[in-house]
Amino acid sequence: MSRPMYLERNTLHLRPAGFLVQGAAWACVLLLAGCGERVVEAGAGSASGAAASTAPVVTMGPRFDSVERSLDAEVVRLRAALDFGHVTELEALLPAASRAGREEPCLRARAMALMGRRIEALRLLAEAKQAQPWNPDVGSTAAEIYAGAGAFDDALREILALEKVSKLEPAVLRARGVAMLLKEGGATTGLALLEQARAGDPLLPFTQRALAQAHLLVGKERAKAKDLPGALLHARASGELDALDVDGQRFLSECLAATGLHAEARRVLDGLAARGVAIGAEIALLEKRAGFDALLRGKQHEALDHFAAARRAGLDEDALGSAAQLLREAASEEVTAGVEAFAQGELAAASERFERALRWEPDQLAAMNHLAVCRMKQAQPQQAAELWRRVLDIARDERLELPEPVHVNLARALAETGDVEGAKLVLLEHLDRNPSSPWVRETERALQQLSR
Repeated sequence: MSRPMYLERNTLHLRPAGFLVQGAAWACVLLLAGCGERVVEAGAGSASGAAASTAPVVTMGPRFDSVERSLDAEVVRLRAALDFGHVTELEALLPAASRAGREEPCLRARAMALMGRRIEALRLLAEAKQAQPWNPDVGSTAAEIYAGAGAFDDALREILALEKVSKLEPAVLRARGVAMLLKEGGATTGLALLEQARAGDPLLPFTQRALAQAHLLVGKERAKAKDLPGALLHARASGELDALDVDGQRFLSECLAATGLHAEARRVLDGLAARGVAIGAEIALLEKRAGFDALLRGKQHEALDHFAAARRAGLDEDALGSAAQLLREAASEEVTAGVEAFAQGELAAASERFERALRWEPDQLAAMNHLAVCRMKQAQPQQAAELWRRVLDIARDERLELPEPVHVNLARALAETGDVEGAKLVLLEHLDRNPSSPWVRETERALQQLSR
């Protein structure tokens, strides 16, 4: 007699490692029983069983219905708004739910939950469950709403009911994944479940935001464990799934900076700032950190440029600390080198030195004045005038006595641009404000020359 053959279907379900359970309900063991079919050997339990055929009798258990999802453009947009919690878009998009067929109650329930009407949402799903008992989206939506409200026992009850039919249904895996994300320490398991759900149904809705958050949570766990490459990997994955999540973008910037990718980290923060996100001193602190990293690599000019960027982004002298002194010293060295180059007739080299000094010390008066002289000799009087005007403004604000008649130089530069009246005004203002200035005679001579 041939051995009886037993048909087995879905009798083994591999659970992702680390599936955590908490509380009495979550500690229940999910039995690894057959989910779709039950097999009974013919004749078993009867006197005539030995003579009966050994072919098995297959009794079909309940199965989930296949759910066809609407491809209507407005429905697709509605799903995305619900997935990412864009409540402000719901008023315009929610009417499209009426064209979503069997999805309609789930879409409307998610919208209600987002707007704080959780009881109504669950009541609607309970009615939908009566009308669509084998639609996996109904129970999974209820489970996710319960989990989002912290009602994990209720979420587990919905999930266990679904798993009596199939543990491998993508919507069921998604519900378990979302619930795990909301449990302390469940991020890794939640991510595995969500990825399994997406693999089973690449078009499964309401997974993108959940996957983004799963990667973010796992990335933060990796960062705490000092696994920077792993943290960055998950941070990038989260950003690709949800580029608008501020927390995710901040974490990505932190991971990039921690691994030395400061330029990319800066671009991420600049993107947040461009969106109007208040990022405080984050850019400034990033630039300061990048500067010290560059110093450790022996890249002094690169380090100084980062320190200067940190100051432009808002760090004062105290916050810059030793970096502020490095900037001052480097700027003075550039001015000295620029003066030497100018003396040798190397205008381009001198200008470059003075420009670098001003990049590192923007209010360096000597660098400003010398660069203005270079610009005049390079036939760029407008730029020279702007520089000399800055020198005068700073000196006036700080009540400094200048060693040169900068106002006369400014007047000459303005005259070179054709602004003779502006040049005269500069000279007259100086005489009015400084009647005992040592430059009175030179100022009057300049006025006479302009009046000819």
